[in-house]
Amino acid sequence: MTISSKDGQELSGRISILNMAVSYATTGPSIATGEIKWSTLRRSFKTIILRENFSDSDNFALDNNTITISASELLRDTDTTKSEDPIVGDATENAAVATSSDWAASQMRNTIKAWFVGQTGTDDNTSDGSVPGLDVVSMVDPTPWSSNLGKTIPKRLFITGVVGSSVPDVAALRCQTSTLRNLTIDVAGNVEAGGGNPNGGTGGSAIDLNTTTSTRVVVNVRAGAYISAGGGAGGQGGYGTYRYKSGTQCTHVGGFCGGCPGAYKTEWCRGDCGRGPNSFCSCCQESDVYSTATAVGGDGGVGAGYVNQTAGSGSGPSQGSGGTGGNGGERGVAGSPGSDGNSTPGPTAGGDPGRAIGPAGGSWSVTGSLIPGTTLVGLYIP
Repeated sequence: MTISSKDGQELSGRISILNMAVSYATTGPSIATGEIKWSTLRRSFKTIILRENFSDSDNFALDNNTITISASELLRDTDTTKSEDPIVGDATENAAVATSSDWAASQMRNTIKAWFVGQTGTDDNTSDGSVPGLDVVSMVDPTPWSSNLGKTIPKRLFITGVVGSSVPDVAALRCQTSTLRNLTIDVAGNVEAGGGNPNGGTGGSAIDLNTTTSTRVVVNVRAGAYISAGGGAGGQGGYGTYRYKSGTQCTHVGGFCGGCPGAYKTEWCRGDCGRGPNSFCSCCQESDVYSTATAVGGDGGVGAGYVNQTAGSGSGPSQGSGGTGGNGGERGVAGSPGSDGNSTPGPTAGGDPGRAIGPAGGSWSVTGSLIPGTTLVGLYIP
């Protein structure tokens, strides 16, 4: 995408497609050689309105020649406390630009104003549950994207497809880095966490912003977006008992001449009964022996999530008087506890739900179409 300015200088938004689901772009003056004009720097850094969608163009409608720009405004801004985007942000690509003095126009060659990443299609971890559906840190490597996550350069991640996790232990969209600054995650598509595993497992988080230090991190939720936490799994049913045949026994019933009658079993025979050749036999009656054992309670149902779109029902015990497992929770809802058996241990509690955006106690803000239960399912406030 190349946009020609009215003074003949080119402004470029460089686009690269990494795979079918993720593309990236930067915007800036794209001055590798040739004359550097103040009007180009003003247009590229000061009056530009950054695009609202990945496929859009940046907006230069506010630019005009009555607006001035100075060298001091074009210093590289490393201040992390500001509430607005810097004119020239700190970035790997902008490392040559001075921060306090000795600014020179030549330092502006190959500089950028902002980074953009666009996600489409489906990114999930169904083939490898040890990684997130989409990792914000590594999704566009090898590029300077990851090295810029802790810098002040504006960064926009647009999610218009589906990002999912098949497991509760790993988030669908994860950003784990020590420092995160000036990042907007703009969600128009789906980000879906995994449901909790049977017997009290906790549901997963849809977006994990687990950083040590973060400033100006925003999740913008578009109308029609769907960011859903995983439901907690149902608890296991309490233990019970059951009877089983453990063997047989033969109970002595007496002696008989000429052998044991009917269903009686012979214990031994010897001698005679004094009435001819008939032997005297000791006889017993065989019967089954039963024992009592522990019956394990039924399993709790899985929590609803990316793979299991609806919560699973708890199962009954395999035998005996164990309790029934609890039902799994729907997205963003805790699982139900298991029911009692007639023995110990008793039933376990249902699992807690995950979060739409986590972890608790983090630092970010959420804007846009915030409709609990519709665009956001689960907790999302830090």
